[in-house]
Amino acid sequence: MYSIEHFGLKIKSHKNDFALNEGNYIVVSNKNTLIPFNEFLLKNYSLFPSSFSVCYLKKLIEFYNNIPKAEITKKQTQNLIKSLNLLQKLEAAQNNNIKIEQQSGQKQNILPENINQLKLNNKICNYINSFDFFLDIEGHFRSQEWCKKQASEAKQNFKLNMEYFNSLNKQEFNAALSAGLKKAKEFSEITDLTPYIGKSGYYILVLDNYNQIYIGSTSNITKRVREHWCKIKAFDRLLFPMHAVKTSTLSIDSFRALDTTRIYVYCTSKTFDREDEFIRLFPQKFVLNRVAGGLAPTQTISKNLKNN
Repeated sequence: MYSIEHFGLKIKSHKNDFALNEGNYIVVSNKNTLIPFNEFLLKNYSLFPSSFSVCYLKKLIEFYNNIPKAEITKKQTQNLIKSLNLLQKLEAAQNNNIKIEQQSGQKQNILPENINQLKLNNKICNYINSFDFFLDIEGHFRSQEWCKKQASEAKQNFKLNMEYFNSLNKQEFNAALSAGLKKAKEFSEITDLTPYIGKSGYYILVLDNYNQIYIGSTSNITKRVREHWCKIKAFDRLLFPMHAVKTSTLSIDSFRALDTTRIYVYCTSKTFDREDEFIRLFPQKFVLNRVAGGLAPTQTISKNLKNN
């Protein structure tokens, strides 16, 4: 176990990786840390062909029914009820469509259950195929093919980000930082985080080696900064949006402790209200924040699938 002291905090690491590199950036895992597939389908079933949803829900319900009552979780019980209700709704709609087609003499147009044959929306097909349903029908794990593609895309994205950071002008960055801080007079530079344990407010992390800053808001400044330094960014969250190789910005959680060279804080009980305001004080090219205001992952997934 390795350890360093940075801004008054003792930081530990098993691999002595206190600064970002490609090795500690990409940690391959098949675990799905975003919304499980079953829950996403229950909320966004209209995005999927009815025939596929019916087939999937039947298998999901069969899985739930085979779980011993003593072992099934409250969430699984809730999802079972939702799945049964949605299945009844979809089957009723399917039967109604068949009756209408039979009465009108039109040919029945039911989409095939084989997802690889679906041509209406390739993004939907790719999303479905990103899960390993043989390993877990609920969709908590990614397929091997998806993991290979994600690792390749994350590697490309990492190199593009490094090239971009290196292209930024150091003097321009420092001038922009100074100009923004003059407008945000509430912030003060600190060299020790220990007095801010349990203190709420806003913080600015400066990564001078990358000409980047990150602005955050929290109920515990010291705890939140430590989380940024010690947290390993989930493999399936490296790119935002997913597969955005050329446009995804590295997450602040991908950087390590020594990448933060300066810290500014503003203590206040009124957190989160002004985060977007402070972000807009600095040129976007120098800001690491991926989403101003914090858009939920589920929203971004559904939005991406709808945009063909």
